[in-house]
Amino acid sequence: MERKFRLSNRKDFQQIRLTGKTYPHPLVVMVVAPNSLRISRVAVITGRSIGNAVERNRVKRRIFACIRMVWPTIIAGWDLIFLARKHALTCKFMELHLAIQQLVKDAGIVVAVKTNASKE
Repeated sequence: MERKFRLSNRKDFQQIRLTGKTYPHPLVVMVVAPNSLRISRVAVITGRSIGNAVERNRVKRRIFACIRMVWPTIIAGWDLIFLARKHALTCKFMELHLAIQQLVKDAGIVVAVKTNASKE
């Protein structure tokens, strides 16, 4: 994930947590808020309840890998914060990917995918 797509400012985090809409899932919680930029930005937060630093970083890497897979479908102009839950450490990668994909769809920030279905 390129640096320009990352959230790192403390004030931005506070603003998103206050004004954003929260979408919960057993593996990860997503907080979404519109921004006034032409790009979307993302952050992943892991608390100490997940485990030690090695385990927290592993969860962050897995979540960022899932985000990279769905990033091309996300509409520009949104700030996203993903809060990892304890079960994100032990779940399978595909379960985590499907959870993030579902959260993004539930938030309605996905570009409509055109299908090339043939007319009968």
